[in-house]
Amino acid sequence: MHDAEDVVDTLSLKLFNCLMPEWDLVQIPIISLERPWWNLVGGHYMDEFAEAHCKEIHVREWFAGVVPGAGVGTGYSMRALEAAAADGDCFATDSLTEDYEFSFRIHQLGLKQTFVRFPIERRVPRWSFMHRRPRLVSRRDFITTREFFPDVFWSSVRQKTRWVTGIALQGWKKFGWRGDWRVRYLYFRDRKSLFTQQFMVLGYIVALGLLALQVSAALFPDRYIFAPPFENDSALWDLFYINVGLFVNRLLHRHIWTCRIYGWSQLPLIIPRYLVANVVNYFAVTRATWRYTKHLRTRERIGWDKTAHSFPGEELLAAYRRKLGDILIERGLVTKEQLDRGLAAQATTGRPLGAAIVDIGELDEDALIDVLCDQLHLARAHTLDPYGISPSLLRRLPEHCAKALSVFPLEEKDDGKIVLACAVVPDRRGILELEAALEASVEFRLARRAEVTLAPRHGYARLKLTGAQELAIPRPGQGLVEYRPIGELLIDMGAITYPDLAKAVSEAARSGKRLGEYLVAQGFIRREQMEKAMTRQRVGERLSGGLTVVADRAARDDLDPALVAEASSDA
Repeated sequence: MHDAEDVVDTLSLKLFNCLMPEWDLVQIPIISLERPWWNLVGGHYMDEFAEAHCKEIHVREWFAGVVPGAGVGTGYSMRALEAAAADGDCFATDSLTEDYEFSFRIHQLGLKQTFVRFPIERRVPRWSFMHRRPRLVSRRDFITTREFFPDVFWSSVRQKTRWVTGIALQGWKKFGWRGDWRVRYLYFRDRKSLFTQQFMVLGYIVALGLLALQVSAALFPDRYIFAPPFENDSALWDLFYINVGLFVNRLLHRHIWTCRIYGWSQLPLIIPRYLVANVVNYFAVTRATWRYTKHLRTRERIGWDKTAHSFPGEELLAAYRRKLGDILIERGLVTKEQLDRGLAAQATTGRPLGAAIVDIGELDEDALIDVLCDQLHLARAHTLDPYGISPSLLRRLPEHCAKALSVFPLEEKDDGKIVLACAVVPDRRGILELEAALEASVEFRLARRAEVTLAPRHGYARLKLTGAQELAIPRPGQGLVEYRPIGELLIDMGAITYPDLAKAVSEAARSGKRLGEYLVAQGFIRREQMEKAMTRQRVGERLSGGLTVVADRAARDDLDPALVAEASSDA
């Protein structure tokens, strides 16, 4: 069971499938997606769910054999569903927390429940004070369901009002205090907030009053000396210190489990978020009590208090997709040994994993593109003809932008969206740059790297040849896929790493310089290395397509000299 806004772990269904023959309810941890440091309302869910789903629910299962269903990240066996349906509605329609109620119902029927924290290694996004964007870091994680919880104060109050109403009030009416002493203790823990939240606010008022008196006495020592709250030998001091110790213990547990899930950077925020959580919980309990009292008085049905949901963006979702290596092995495209060799090549060159496996000859590039299309939910650009594209569409995308982001326009759809071919989908910043340049939304299709590299070169050369008559330009035919970009040749020669090349390609395009000139000028490579790579490239660029011969000298002068030289060589 999941909600539409959940980030569902790709391994969760396999885990449920493995455990369902033995267990009737399987619950995996629910974790809040990380919020920025300043978002205290949304951030307090991080601390609460980290502690509850890493410690408390596990203890509840061990203590009483009951795992409160969270409504998401939950698997039910057919035995449980059929048994619950035979006892009435499968899920109670008169409860605001039917998943919580379901757990206690099947426990009374003697069915088995379990809470599973299955450890895995994962690269997850982490916020830090030094960066405005989350960074991907490797951490030991669990198979979990993640989501954003409300980050606006009143939306959070409304959501927790629903939880308090269903768990503490409707659950009290439904189950009373039936069950053994362990189950009754769980009922007590779930319902005590109806009273403790009121004393919590009273305690805040008393603490603020005492703090104000101490500040006044420190600022004006000669005016009035306030009496201490208790006599020195009063037993209330012992009670006070016991409560302080319990409070410190509670904060210690919250620090431990929040650090376990989100890292050390979140520790300074736990106490501010703890205070915010108490205020939210107080208003939620008060509002739930008022609504339920009104329901008892008027017999009006308590409506579902809907809250708006936040959906994670592409950057966050990318961290929780299935790994490319797992998909390749599952489809039988590579073996574990071939994947290990690809990972070693990736560590050496810095290229993306798929490109690294293709380069060492362990995987066909077309097969890689098909996998990436399925993984990223993109279509494939089957035809990439720079001579068939509309010149008007090509002019809408500046050449420097196309080269910097390694894209090429394919078509304009009826709704005005521009379809672009790419080997690697640009990041969010690049997408915004493309949409600003094209003044339209964009859609991506995946193509081979050589095609995406050659298409802008020939397409924009064609624009410069408008009106010209004769110049030798190779028209791409069947041999287009034989072309190897100069950057790939330099990497194969060991002259440059992929991260340096990717950075140089972008900067060279934006500065208006040719890639080779920029690499040599910036000291990335030596000139003899560039000349050797260009020689290899010319040998590999013998195309099977025909040549269009033009001899207009003015047109030749407007073109990239390297393009003219290569075209003449081919001719």
